[in-house]
Amino acid sequence: MKKILSFLVILLLVVFFDFLLTFFVFSKFNFFYIFYPNKDHRIANEVFHHSFKENANTFDYWGSRKYEFVTNSLGFKDRENRNIKKISNFKKIILINGDSFTEGIGFKYDNTFVGLLDSKLKEKNIEILNAGVASQSP
Repeated sequence: MKKILSFLVILLLVVFFDFLLTFFVFSKFNFFYIFYPNKDHRIANEVFHHSFKENANTFDYWGSRKYEFVTNSLGFKDRENRNIKKISNFKKIILINGDSFTEGIGFKYDNTFVGLLDSKLKEKNIEILNAGVASQSP
């Protein structure tokens, strides 16, 4: 009985100090903004919940990895800032939708699977658009 009581007292103290540490220390500082820059290229969207700003040309971070981040006129991750036209010279246009894997978070567009597909299919006059955004569901 004495061991159980000692365990409960220690558990209560740990929970109490954890609460104090969390409430008084961590709630006063926003560590996300200390370690990561302002990401104003990631924006709210009425239809999709969140998306990317059109024609962004900036850097993004994934953990400690810094990488070039570029979007087109539709707000899709792309190789370069470009205007996507409703009527295109391409034979076909393929839209790829998904989450962080499709977005290629942490990588330049050319190094994502969508960017690699884009490079291969451009030779066949097929345009690829990357509508992937982290935390989206396909």
